[in-house]
Amino acid sequence: NGTSAVREMSISKSDPNIMFATSSFNVFKSTDAGLTWINITTGLPNRTITSVSIHPTNPDEVFLTFSGFGTDKVFKSSNGGSNWISISGNLPDTPVNDIFIYPNNPGNPNTFFVATDIGIFLTENNGFNWAEISTDLPNTVVMHLDYAIGNQMLRAGTHGRGVFEAFIDFVM
Repeated sequence: NGTSAVREMSISKSDPNIMFATSSFNVFKSTDAGLTWINITTGLPNRTITSVSIHPTNPDEVFLTFSGFGTDKVFKSSNGGSNWISISGNLPDTPVNDIFIYPNNPGNPNTFFVATDIGIFLTENNGFNWAEISTDLPNTVVMHLDYAIGNQMLRAGTHGRGVFEAFIDFVM
C-alpha cells in the first residue's frame, strides 16, 4: 500500500501466513499471508536493510541486517518484531549483507553466520561474540549465504569473486 519498492522479503517456513518485508528503512509484518501489513520499524537504525530472515522453526524469531557505518548491523526480535535488540557484539563496523540461521548445532540454537563487506563471521552465543571465518575464503564482499543440508555445505556468494563453500558440522 505504498509507492516504495519491496527490497527484502521473508516468508515463515513453519507458518506461511507470517511474512516480513522491507522497504527503504522500514520493516513491515503480515500475519494473514500478505493481505494486511503493519509497520514494525520502531527501535531500528535509519539505515538500508539488507536482509530479513525468519527462524525456520520459530516464526517469532526474526533477524535483520543493515548496511552503512557507525551503527549496529544485526538485530533480532524474539517476539515477532514487537521489540528489537542488537546482536552485533564485536562485529567490525562494516556493512552486513545477509544472515544465515544455523539450526543444526546440537545444544546451541544461537548459531548464526553473517555475510559482510569483509567476509563471513560466526557467532555461537546469540551475537555476543563474533569470529571471522577466513579459512579458504578471500577477503572480499560476501553478498549472500545459503546452506545445502544434504552435504552440510555453507555457500557464500561474493561480489566479483564467485561462490565459495565450506563444510559445516558442529557434531564433534
